[in-house]
Amino acid sequence: PARPGLPAVKEVAEKLLVEQEAFDRLELSRGVKEGVDVNHDGVQMSSILLQNLKADRIGFYKGDVGGSCESTCKQQGLKCEHRWFKQINRCEVLMSAWPRSLAGGYYHECKVSFTGNDLPARNGLLDALLLNKDTEKFPTTCANSHVDSSRLCPCAYLAGPIPGCLLSSSSS
Repeated sequence: PARPGLPAVKEVAEKLLVEQEAFDRLELSRGVKEGVDVNHDGVQMSSILLQNLKADRIGFYKGDVGGSCESTCKQQGLKCEHRWFKQINRCEVLMSAWPRSLAGGYYHECKVSFTGNDLPARNGLLDALLLNKDTEKFPTTCANSHVDSSRLCPCAYLAGPIPGCLLSSSSS
């Protein structure tokens, strides 16, 4: 059975991950390791994330304005999975979650001049989709929030082990 969440986001995320996985595989076959995320066993993170997405171990949820992804996932009985934030920090992913602006029109772009541990998100005050332009300096976290923003949250289903050690063994 299909899990709840945002199917449009899952569809876009899967398409982007398939492309990323192919690119990573090509780079690794050339001996290029820089820029390819791998886990402690040397397995491409794009492959692990794609496996978990296809196995319905991850769902995407829009948080309440001012809420964190921790609280959004917890409300669903799930756990926020921070390793997804780089994947969802893309305009096409945010537009699949929020196709329409608060004014009723369609979003055609995302604002890319913002940084913050609470991004990517939809900011209600600006009526804009905001991407995190510097995820290295301002890594997105599950706990952060902004009073004017609704976050797109990657939430992991807790039933059974998650391949690739995506979740910590401690419970919260």
